[in-house]
Amino acid sequence: MSDHVFDAPASTMASRRPAAVVQAAKEGAQPPDFEVVDGKGISASWVEDACAWRPAWPALLLWHRVDLRWRPARRGRRWSRPNWSRWPSRRLPGIATRFPPRRVGPRSRDVAPSPWGIWTSLTQVFSPSNQFYDQRVRPQVLLLDIDGTLVDNTAQHIAAWREVFSRLGLSVDDESLRRQIGKGGDLFVKAVAGEDWDRRHGDEAGERHGAAYKRRLGEVRPVLGANELLAGLERLQVRPVLASSSKPDEVEANLKILGKQPEDFLIIDRDDIQTSKPAPDVFGVGLKRSGVGPQQAAAVGDTRWDGEAANKIGVRFWGVRTGAGTEAELRAGGAEETFPGLPDLLEFLRRT
Repeated sequence: MSDHVFDAPASTMASRRPAAVVQAAKEGAQPPDFEVVDGKGISASWVEDACAWRPAWPALLLWHRVDLRWRPARRGRRWSRPNWSRWPSRRLPGIATRFPPRRVGPRSRDVAPSPWGIWTSLTQVFSPSNQFYDQRVRPQVLLLDIDGTLVDNTAQHIAAWREVFSRLGLSVDDESLRRQIGKGGDLFVKAVAGEDWDRRHGDEAGERHGAAYKRRLGEVRPVLGANELLAGLERLQVRPVLASSSKPDEVEANLKILGKQPEDFLIIDRDDIQTSKPAPDVFGVGLKRSGVGPQQAAAVGDTRWDGEAANKIGVRFWGVRTGAGTEAELRAGGAEETFPGLPDLLEFLRRT
């Protein structure tokens, strides 16, 4: 005979309980192996077994927190009121055993990544501190060189410098002049003729070059796609900053060739800096006046000296083969991208 005591429908069977339990209940005593609930003696081990049973998804139910009890009833059985004072000690160990924490470890390659994992990866890739992000996101400010980049005047500059050196008694080939194009006049003469010659004739050579270049301004034309690039930057909401080491009068003359007014742009020229390219002064002043950081800007030029100036202050450099620089020289100057012309640069900006 079972020593379990429970209520059952009247149609099935009457309550069965040992005589010792009934006698103990009448006397108010409790046998050590039994528990008295609602005046009935129940096996303590059976209570534990009953309490150990719970549905497969206790999180969806409330009864996994309830201290189970049987209540006498004429028809069937029903739950007693919750005994909240005992559920932590009796329920939590069972819940922890039945539902252990998930294993933490490397994700298997066979398991598809979760949406949260995909989102986390994307936010890491396109973080502003990521180099991948820096190379592909459209800049807010574009620092544009003028000579050789927006106006096609490389040949005129070489011819003017050749004339100056020849009249001052120095013979220099065009290739030596071309490799130094892009530097300011204060560094150009020293790089071509040496420090001694520069100390004796540097100032005079600079003045003569300005006059010789002005005589050739009628031969200068805009680079193919220059005006389209400036118009496209406005549509793309990218601010152009004209950054040149040339003198203010030469910059103004080049803008007239482009059909633009100086008031339409933020312009950095020789009067705004202390040292010309490849020193970073011209691009550094452009960043300061435009109010952005190096990560939000990019520099565009046609020589390696533009690239060296940009890289010194952490600005990415894009080279265009429209002037004096070759593909190898632009890459040597730190160009992340090189383009055959300005239309290719504009298309690149549209895709970013």
